Amino acid sequence: MGIMSTNSFTYDYSNLFCEDSNENGIKKEDVQHLSKIIDIAYERVFNQPNADTKAIFDCVNNDNVDEYINFSNNVSKNFKNFVVLGIGGSSLGGKAILNAFLPNYFNQLNNAQRNHRPKCYVIDNIDPEKISELLTSLDLEKTFFCVISKSGNTVETLAQFFTFQKKLKSIVGERWKQHFAIITGANNGILYKYASDLGLKTYHVPESLGGRFSVFSAVGLFPAAVFNIDVKALLLGAREMLTIAKTKNVWQNAPLLSAALNYLNYQRGKSMSVLVVYSEALNLIGEWYCQLWAESLGKDNIGQTPISVLGTTAQHSQFQLYLDGPNDKIFTFLGVNKFRADVELPKEINTLLSCEKIKNYLDLFELERDASVAALTLSNKPNESILIEEIDEKIFGKILMFFMLKTIFMGAMLDVNPYGQPGVERIKQQIKCLTNDKKQSKNDKIIKI
Repeated sequence: MGIMSTNSFTYDYSNLFCEDSNENGIKKEDVQHLSKIIDIAYERVFNQPNADTKAIFDCVNNDNVDEYINFSNNVSKNFKNFVVLGIGGSSLGGKAILNAFLPNYFNQLNNAQRNHRPKCYVIDNIDPEKISELLTSLDLEKTFFCVISKSGNTVETLAQFFTFQKKLKSIVGERWKQHFAIITGANNGILYKYASDLGLKTYHVPESLGGRFSVFSAVGLFPAAVFNIDVKALLLGAREMLTIAKTKNVWQNAPLLSAALNYLNYQRGKSMSVLVVYSEALNLIGEWYCQLWAESLGKDNIGQTPISVLGTTAQHSQFQLYLDGPNDKIFTFLGVNKFRADVELPKEINTLLSCEKIKNYLDLFELERDASVAALTLSNKPNESILIEEIDEKIFGKILMFFMLKTIFMGAMLDVNPYGQPGVERIKQQIKCLTNDKKQSKNDKIIKI
């Protein structure tokens, strides 16, 4: 017991169980006692899905893919820069895909080295210095903007859009319209109305599809297509994971089992979920996962705090706390068996480690990952591992769908609605209140230094 492996995707839950030296671990009977809750979660997701769940599943059968590819080819040929304007669910999934399949330091490569693809920028904040620098450093006449907001009313994205639109219009006049594609809901949002009135290129986000679950819609697929990333393979991988998740036997259903084991650990006081990513290419999955897990499950005074760290960097920073600090975390390792490039290690490293088996960076990377897993296990800290054979679009689609399904199952087990974000909406309301309140409140509990 402990390993579930299909099509280059391995889910290893051995270190969550008592049988594998973890005296505080889970027993098989614990999962069996949870069978009613697991069955209810499965029923809610597959036999009684609501509109939000259906929208997620419909995305992986996306019939607009050829349109994204055709239009993206036009963008690639005619522009030297491609900029995504968005925030949160409108950017994190797409960023994770781009980070996985564009070379490191992509924008520093010359045109031939980039295979004549435009330079890539994802602007998912409104830091004034960053916006100012982009306005002055980008050749806007050769820049295409992809503006993403599901509601069409996201103030940060609207600020970005109108800023660059105004500047571009001052340079190219009415031709500015050819520099924009809008991805938004077909609703009454400001962005939708503006794009419709001016006839801007527009892709619609399905009404019931939440932003953090939208990576398999135009939100994630159109930017990926611009850079010749195989979006059809991404969807194929997602469909394959969805098929696995439809298996009712929990011991053969990786996302359902992972949700159940995380649920049991949450009930035992594991209030934090730490994703440890051993791959620079997969690292931004961590940012996307943190939003997915936090915004979906953090409601009604319930929820685990998600944390994402990068191996091996985290071994020399946070792992001291993880190993010797409070036992309030469950760990998920995400690793790769075969990297797309490797470098031979100098012989001095073999001597230093007294091990001739360590011949290249991949060997050392795997050794460090295995050591981290072993150290946590010996410290009775629950951990699970997802290992993929190598990074390609199909397996990447599987990973994203795994985490989405795990989140939806976990929501059902906790009896929390994984859709919507009432807390985030309260911040938006406060923004409106503060913009209307011209008076500065006095506070004598401030120390100025």
